[in-house]
Amino acid sequence: MNEFSLKVKNGKIVSIVVDGISLRLKEPIPLGHSSEVIETAYMFFRFFDLLSIAQEILKQKPQIITSVFAIPSVNIGKLSEILLSSILKSKKLEKKYVINVLAILLSKDYVSKEELLAKSSILNEAKKRNVNPSKFLAGVIAGLNRRSLRLGLGKIIEKTSDGRYHIPEHLRNILSKYYNTLKKHKQA
Repeated sequence: MNEFSLKVKNGKIVSIVVDGISLRLKEPIPLGHSSEVIETAYMFFRFFDLLSIAQEILKQKPQIITSVFAIPSVNIGKLSEILLSSILKSKKLEKKYVINVLAILLSKDYVSKEELLAKSSILNEAKKRNVNPSKFLAGVIAGLNRRSLRLGLGKIIEKTSDGRYHIPEHLRNILSKYYNTLKKHKQA
C-alpha cells in the first residue's frame, strides 16, 4: 500500500507525495479534485514499473528533458553556451585542463584514458603535484559533468564499458560549434 499526501498552496494542490516521491503538477488543481489526483497517482504507481521508468529517464535524460519535460524557452544550444561561458570563467589552471580534455574529446569520437591523460597534459601535471593521474582526470571530468548536470544537459563526458571516454552525440554536435572558442582559450 502506498502512502499519499498532498501539498497545498493557496487552496490548490501543487504536488502529491507518494511514498516520499514528490510529483509536481504542471499547474495547481482545485482542492475539490483531490480524490481524482490521488486516484490517478495510485493507478500510476500500481500499474507502471517505476524502476524501469527511472532507469530510462536516467539513460535518456537529455533527450527527455528537451522533448517531454522541456520548458519551451529552454534551448540546449543556449545552455551549452552558458556551460562554456562558465568554463571560460574558471580558474586559470582548472580551465586549462578542462579545455584540453574537451578539445581532445571533440576532435575524436572515443578516447582511451591513457591518450586523454597524455594529450591533455594531466599526466605531467599529476607527476609534478605527486598525485594519481587517474584521480586528477576523474576530478576534471566530475567537475565538468557537475556543471552540465546543473544545467540539465546530462553528463557531458561519459565512459564506455571498455573504458574509453566520449561526448554523447546530442552534445557533441552542439559543443563542436564552440570548438574554435575552446581552441582560442586553450592557451589562456
